[in-house]
Amino acid sequence: MENARLFETERRRLEELSIISDVALAGAAGLPWDETVARATDSLARLWPDARVSFLFVDEADQSLRLHPSARGVSLEIIAGLRIPLNQGITGWVARERQPVRVGDVTADPRYVIGMPDALSEMAAPLVSGERVIGVVNIESPRLNAFSGDDLRLLTTLAGQLATLFEKARLDAALEEERASLARRVEERTAELNIANAGLRQAARAKDEFLASMSHELRTPLNAILGLSEALQEQVFGSLNEKQTQVSAYH
Repeated sequence: MENARLFETERRRLEELSIISDVALAGAAGLPWDETVARATDSLARLWPDARVSFLFVDEADQSLRLHPSARGVSLEIIAGLRIPLNQGITGWVARERQPVRVGDVTADPRYVIGMPDALSEMAAPLVSGERVIGVVNIESPRLNAFSGDDLRLLTTLAGQLATLFEKARLDAALEEERASLARRVEERTAELNIANAGLRQAARAKDEFLASMSHELRTPLNAILGLSEALQEQVFGSLNEKQTQVSAYH
């Protein structure tokens, strides 16, 4: 009997180390935000296979917790519509107080306001990055008193590592989005400059064509005037009086 207990303890410890290793490897791989959260959800589900694992993240805009779509055993309709105010529910309490919690019977806990169907016991730990609480990791079970103190200690340890991992993934995603946005702005500005340059080139061509046309249009009557002036100076059409001679010489 003692050997069986020791074997189970060691097996659980190896599983825990495997989960911690998965978390570390996910951080090193630089996975996208949603994939990082989904990977963490799958890893925790291996530790508590009969429980519902979910991550809720703080929405600063309305001061609520929003359930991430990676949550297992929860319909997409519930995920899309679920908003837990930070002043309500067990998870709201965890986010507000920055404290992990283990509840053997949620129906007897005054903090339990919003819950999933069939959940009887629950444990949760805050995801703290620096000075900020970015969310909560929540585990729910359909059994009473499903979680031990060791379970909560492990979840709290994992939550600390996951918070760092999630924040890194979020910052990487924000940086990538900023890079993409900058690239789009550069492309748009380049396109605008190309259009402007094309317009300037077209205007320059139109100016050259206009000047060439005007030069031609002006040259024809000017040549005639110059020819007539020379003919008058040479008195081809007869002699000029003194005034005409002065005007002709002036031109």
